[in-house]
Amino acid sequence: MPENSFVADLCGLLGGGLLAAMVWPQAWRLWRHRLHHGVSLAYVVLNLLMVGGWVAYGIGKASIAIILPNVLAAVAALALLVGFVRQARPSPRFWPAALAVGTALLAATAAAGGWTALGSVVGLMTVAVILPQVTTLATRRRAGDLDASGVSRASWMLSAAANVLLAGYGLFEPDAVILVTAALSAALSGAVLTLTATAPGADTGLSTGQAARPAEGAEVA
Repeated sequence: MPENSFVADLCGLLGGGLLAAMVWPQAWRLWRHRLHHGVSLAYVVLNLLMVGGWVAYGIGKASIAIILPNVLAAVAALALLVGFVRQARPSPRFWPAALAVGTALLAATAAAGGWTALGSVVGLMTVAVILPQVTTLATRRRAGDLDASGVSRASWMLSAAANVLLAGYGLFEPDAVILVTAALSAALSGAVLTLTATAPGADTGLSTGQAARPAEGAEVA
């Protein structure tokens, strides 16, 4: 129905817009405050691969509601990766290879299985991309380390809201891939917010004079 199509596009554009904006507070925290403690490198790398995959999926589906916000999200994801590498100085043995292999696998999936297969894989990545961040925070909390000063709660609030809207897009389009993955991503975003609710220094607007964490504190989980 035309009404459903309008509601779907509206939810998609609003949700995609919030999702595109979601990464910027985290990138700002890395670049402006030089804080990365608690941020997962695996999340940063997977996030860039994921949004690139959604851009390709949107092109295949000829959906501007998917393409436009994910292009903006890709710019933010690249800024996040550069900022993390600049501040945390992680080992170069992991992330360049992960990016190359991930890109090759996405391209092979699209070539062999078409856009539907690519959408399914990227949909799984949309959920999987948050898991390393949840795991990192949960592991640190169990070890007694509550410092998540590098994690931007504003980013994860935007992520939760965006995925609720994207679930609406999947419901009205209908697109089962987006519906299921967005609902799961909203729940995982809520888990990140819960784990950082009492974290010292989280989103406290620390001044630019705040010392950066040493490189040894970089997360690779």
